[in-house]
Amino acid sequence: MNEKPETAEKRASLSPELARILSESPESYFQEETERQAALLERRIVREQEAERRRFRRDFVETLFLCLAAAAVTLALLRFVVQPIEVIGPSMMETLQNEDVVLLDKFSVRFGELERFDIVVFQPDQEKLLASGIHTEEKDVSFVKRIIGLPGEVVYIDEEGAIHIADSYENGVFENDRVLEEHYGKEEIAHPERIRYGSRENPAVLGTDEYFVMGDNRNNSTDSRKEYIGPIHRSQIEGKVFFRLLPLDSFGILK
Repeated sequence: MNEKPETAEKRASLSPELARILSESPESYFQEETERQAALLERRIVREQEAERRRFRRDFVETLFLCLAAAAVTLALLRFVVQPIEVIGPSMMETLQNEDVVLLDKFSVRFGELERFDIVVFQPDQEKLLASGIHTEEKDVSFVKRIIGLPGEVVYIDEEGAIHIADSYENGVFENDRVLEEHYGKEEIAHPERIRYGSRENPAVLGTDEYFVMGDNRNNSTDSRKEYIGPIHRSQIEGKVFFRLLPLDSFGILK
């Protein structure tokens, strides 16, 4: 059978060796070419699979690194910046309710100033607590209260239940004595004559790093008025409560 003109022209353009192979055994040539192309395809698939495995390993390492970095940042934030805590007990009513979840600002306590009326979380002296017979089943218990007296001030509660702030106290005389103007107390202080620490007869004379704290629920609060709590040092303060997360209907900044 005569070849078509175009086939003859294509064969004429091939090398003599390839033209000879095609003329003698075209089936063998096409079989070898098919096998060669199959081998090339297999090698390409292997390369692509290896590249895919390398991408997977790289993506896995990057994802793992990002997860570890995020965990480290989260732990650092919880340790040094902010921390969610749950309020236990009624001592800060009506400002905070039992089982409220709030955010604690730890950063400002380390590097900023504490102000009067800040809500703080602190650890009382554990030995005094144990000696008093309360919270004996808990270790490292923390309290949440409001700052009333600042370092260097004198704090006392008079016979009417009003809170007083003075600049100094000496020989029964209070210098620059004034009634504290505030609206945080749930109710008036009952039975001020029972106060053992922070009364007119035994005022709280605060040192250079001491704070006088009270719960807003003044008649149901274990705070600085108790001798086994007393004034707290700045080193005892873990942070300031500044935001309420739960319940959602009270979500927002605290004052």
